[in-house]
Amino acid sequence: MSRSHRPCSPPTGGRLPGGPVTWRRGRGWSLWKTLVTCSYSLGEFDAEDVAARHALDEIFTEYAAHRR
Repeated sequence: MSRSHRPCSPPTGGRLPGGPVTWRRGRGWSLWKTLVTCSYSLGEFDAEDVAARHALDEIFTEYAAHRR
């Protein structure tokens, strides 16, 4: 993946629709999709694997920040 991964935070100023429940569902989907990608590249250390692991780090970091 050539795109950079950034944490997905709820927007400010009403730029995108959706409340907290929508954002939690989106985070769940992101986690599921990233885990599926990781499962396909198990044991490989190619660009897709590195990107998926980076995305997992971002998801876990954001989850920890929103738990407070």
